[in-house]
Amino acid sequence: YFVWCWTRSGQTLPMQTWRIRLEDRHGRLLGSGRALLRFAAAWVWVLPGLGLAHVLGVSGNGWAVFATVAGWTLGYGLLALLRRDRQFWHDVACGTRLVAVPPRAQTER
Repeated sequence: YFVWCWTRSGQTLPMQTWRIRLEDRHGRLLGSGRALLRFAAAWVWVLPGLGLAHVLGVSGNGWAVFATVAGWTLGYGLLALLRRDRQFWHDVACGTRLVAVPPRAQTER
């Protein structure tokens, strides 16, 4: 779903609602290879938090796992504030970026 949407229009349905689009560094739609890479890299939002929960030994407690993953997710999201362009680090690594879509441009697509 994600790869298909990103290569066709640069937006999933929620991205249309939030008026953001995914593009490469040059403002073009992603090719399927870059979209797949970005999909795989985006798991950095969740997998390290799950790994941390396992290392901390809380993997049997649902609320503790949730809190650990939520804490990781919040921390990772806040890392974007360290960049002047406010892009997420997995987007930087993949050569992609999220851009705002003006309301009028949204209806023309």
